[in-house]
Amino acid sequence: MTSLLVILALVAGAIGGYAFQLRHLKDTQAQLNAAIADNAALASRTDAANEARQRAESQLEGSTAMVQRLAPLQDQVEKMRQSLIKLEDQQAHNAGALNQQLDLLGRAQQDLTLQTRTLHTALTSPSARGVWGEVQLHRVVEAAGMLEHVDFNEQDSTSTAGTASDSRPDMTILLPGNARLAIDAKAPLAASLKIQPGMERAERAALLAQQAKDLRAHIKTLKSRDYPSKFPGSPQFTVLFLPTESILTNALEADGSIVEDGWTSSVVIATPSSLLALLKTVSAIWGSTHVTEQARKVFELGQTLVSRLATFDRHLAKVGESLTRAVSAYNQSVASIESRVLPAARKVDAAGNSLPELNAIDSEKGSVRTILS
Repeated sequence: MTSLLVILALVAGAIGGYAFQLRHLKDTQAQLNAAIADNAALASRTDAANEARQRAESQLEGSTAMVQRLAPLQDQVEKMRQSLIKLEDQQAHNAGALNQQLDLLGRAQQDLTLQTRTLHTALTSPSARGVWGEVQLHRVVEAAGMLEHVDFNEQDSTSTAGTASDSRPDMTILLPGNARLAIDAKAPLAASLKIQPGMERAERAALLAQQAKDLRAHIKTLKSRDYPSKFPGSPQFTVLFLPTESILTNALEADGSIVEDGWTSSVVIATPSSLLALLKTVSAIWGSTHVTEQARKVFELGQTLVSRLATFDRHLAKVGESLTRAVSAYNQSVASIESRVLPAARKVDAAGNSLPELNAIDSEKGSVRTILS
């Protein structure tokens, strides 16, 4: 019984071990199958990796060839990059210089604005406007070649004896014949100086009208002063000088007949260009006058020379007459001594000394010529 139990136990153990081994074998087979599958997948991946490596090597060879072909282009790109770097540096330098110039320009603009305001403020003063007009007038006269205190006098008083009035033109131009041309440079400019670009049309029209009105009033003032009557022999008009062309343009825009009305009042409105032409004409007249004066002096000197030569000829003729009388007297003396004195002297001379013979002067050789017939 005991043996049977042992046998059964052994059989049961053998059956259990077989079953365990069978299960282990199945597990091992499953692991082997899995490993085979993994090896197959790994082989597939290896093949794919080899193919990828081959493609990569092929691409690498192509890239190397491409790099070799692109090497010159790469050099050009590098040079271009260096040029761009230099260009950027130059642009930075230029930008700095431009900023500096803009800064200087801004400061200059500020200074110009300040000076413009100062000038505008100064020109609002009547005395300053008068000085400005006189300076412009002086420049025009210099440009025309009229020498100071020779062809013109500044601030020449025209006060009339017995009266308290003392009108004084800004300049008088000397003309041939001791005549003078009066020039006034104190034209009213206040309204014209107020005109600015971009101003409202109505406001600008009002200022233009005021400028024309002020100019007409000044023309009447010059007419009442009557400068031509105080300079005898002078042209019968007074020149009203405007320092800029725009002042006359503004006045004509509002009043187109102001120039003609000035003519009827013996006042000629002149701008720098027209006054320059007038003074150039006066300068040319002075030049012709100087030439005429020099010719007159030469003529007078010629007359004086001829008169003195005539006087000298008269004196020389008297000398010639005296010489002719002297020759005649000498010849008479020679004839007398030869005929009356020397024969007796030769008879008396016991020593036998020979006396010299005296020869008379030939009348033709001894004749005196006259210079002027």
